Amino acid sequence: MSKRREIRSRRQRERTRNRILVILLVATGGLLLVFALIRPGIQKATSTPSANETPIVVITPRAVNAPMSETSMGDPNAKVKMDVWEDFQCSGCMYYSTKLEPQIIQAFIDTG
Repeated sequence: MSKRREIRSRRQRERTRNRILVILLVATGGLLLVFALIRPGIQKATSTPSANETPIVVITPRAVNAPMSETSMGDPNAKVKMDVWEDFQCSGCMYYSTKLEPQIIQAFIDTG
């Protein structure tokens, strides 16, 4: 074999090796990109609730001596009426439901 053919075949092997290397690098980069995009969703689905998430609070019905309907408690003809709108994800509303509402029911609704 002549020197030219050896040089030509060596260059051809180098080009082939470089193409394979580029293809492998691009495929590896693509897989890493897909993994980086999918991993947060997988972690979020399998993670346990963290400290910054609001815990679930079960509010049990209370015994009220005053008359009740579906949306109201107490005397419907009372001088003072109070509308309460709550968001179940709000920490202030949770505090109201667990701490203040029982006191309001005891002080105002149960006494008439």
